[in-house]
Amino acid sequence: MKIKLSGFMLIFSLLFCCSALRGNNDFSKVTVTTTGYGQLITALTNAVGGDEANLSKIKEVDIKGYLDYDDIYSLAFSNEFKDSLRTVDMSGAQYNTTTWPSFGGNQAYITWERVSLPGNISYISYNAFQNNKSLEKIVFPNGLKIIYDYAFSGCQNLSDLNLPEGLEYIYYNAFYECTSLITIKVPNSVTYLGSSCFSGCSKLQSAEIDCNISVIEDYTFYNCTSLKEIRLGDNIKKIMGGAFQSCESLEYIKLPESLETIEAYAFEYCINLKKIDFNEKLLSIGYNAFQSCRNLESLEFPGLLLNIGNYAFYECYKLKEAIIPNSVQSIGNNAFFNCRELEKVSLSNSLRLIDSYTFSNCSKLMEISIPFSVKNIEDYAFAYCDTLKNISFPEELKSIGNSAFYQCHSLEQISLPNQVRNIGNYSFYECSKIGKEILMLPDSL
Repeated sequence: MKIKLSGFMLIFSLLFCCSALRGNNDFSKVTVTTTGYGQLITALTNAVGGDEANLSKIKEVDIKGYLDYDDIYSLAFSNEFKDSLRTVDMSGAQYNTTTWPSFGGNQAYITWERVSLPGNISYISYNAFQNNKSLEKIVFPNGLKIIYDYAFSGCQNLSDLNLPEGLEYIYYNAFYECTSLITIKVPNSVTYLGSSCFSGCSKLQSAEIDCNISVIEDYTFYNCTSLKEIRLGDNIKKIMGGAFQSCESLEYIKLPESLETIEAYAFEYCINLKKIDFNEKLLSIGYNAFQSCRNLESLEFPGLLLNIGNYAFYECYKLKEAIIPNSVQSIGNNAFFNCRELEKVSLSNSLRLIDSYTFSNCSKLMEISIPFSVKNIEDYAFAYCDTLKNISFPEELKSIGNSAFYQCHSLEQISLPNQVRNIGNYSFYECSKIGKEILMLPDSL
């Protein structure tokens, strides 16, 4: 009886162990190799014991062999995978084309968090992962050449991104509002970076664009409100409109030696920008380029600069000094409007006019010498300059516009040159310290 009981217990124990092993098979991580296209689901089913019910247990999959669109679509959208599958490694697989597909708007519902793309992928199609909120990490193949428009736009949890050397083109809005990205390094091989490419990446802190592009396109880093550090390559000749607009955390920018043009709104509302290192080859600063850079304190313009656009430094409240080199031929209207701390200005002797509102409301400006080249001072050019005491006019000055010195309450003496032919309405209105005996009018009037 004792021997029979021991035998019974042994059999019972074996059956229990087998049952336990079957019930606790760990299918969370699976590796499969397909020998042909369209075979992925069959291979996965075999890997989980032939029971399709076990497909829902897969959390990580490493796929080798061959894949086509139907394989990928099934893996991405089948109910068996959507609640569990999080890591998909296809780096050892070959896709049936070299272009990673888009899914007609359904890509937002893919639940993969970590993805390694097939090794033969050269192109990532338009909106391939657009608005996917699950994606955290993407590993690109070394042969990748092009990332098309909106490919990763709105991937709000994408935080791990390593762009491979060999990549050549990144198109419009490719990483728009990827709000978890912290750092970006664009490889040297890139020759085109599309407009709004990294716009709205609100957590982006550093960006290195040391590559072969010659243009930073419109709104490339617009509204990257955490961006503190930017390194630009030495091939860049133009920074387009709004490229760094509203980068509120940016405090310092060193412009590349090759740069020739800064277009409109390029650095507008970079409200913490304190210092700009201008390069010697810079020729033009566009309208509103540095508007409302409220912590900018000083400017050292390069000696080849030709133009400063309308509103270029509008409401740069802390700007104290502006030395305009003699190369500058024009300063647009409102260029230094409401620079309330501006105390010292040296103007270019190549200027023909002082445009409307150029220095209006510069309430700490105490003196100004108008260069001999200036023929016209336009409307409101120095209006509301409360502390302006002294101004010297050039002998060739011909016209002073309406309200040009309106409410310059501290202005004490005016001596107008003989060439002046026109003084506009209210030119010196409410300049309360000027009396008739110290307003010296020319014989021409």
